[in-house]
Amino acid sequence: MPDETSEGTVITGIGRRLVFMVFFMVVLGAVRFVFWAIVAFQFLSHLFTGGVNPNAVRSGARLAEYIYRIMLFLTYQTEAMPFPFGERADRPSGQGR
Repeated sequence: MPDETSEGTVITGIGRRLVFMVFFMVVLGAVRFVFWAIVAFQFLSHLFTGGVNPNAVRSGARLAEYIYRIMLFLTYQTEAMPFPFGERADRPSGQGR
């Protein structure tokens, strides 16, 4: 006979995960909008100045890393929640800048 307490804990864990998944899906929608704004800004910067904006390059890399972390969480690749509930990545992985 299964222990009712453990079943309740499993359901609570799944429900909690669902709430965070819905939250991060909403966040992902907003972050994707910002990401595309950075892409458009970089293109226009390159078009009009002949070069890329280094601040936008760093911001785009950080945003891409954040999107990656959200996707890992949503697809059950990790249990580590992205910022603001988990650790914030100060520097994108693979970036030496």
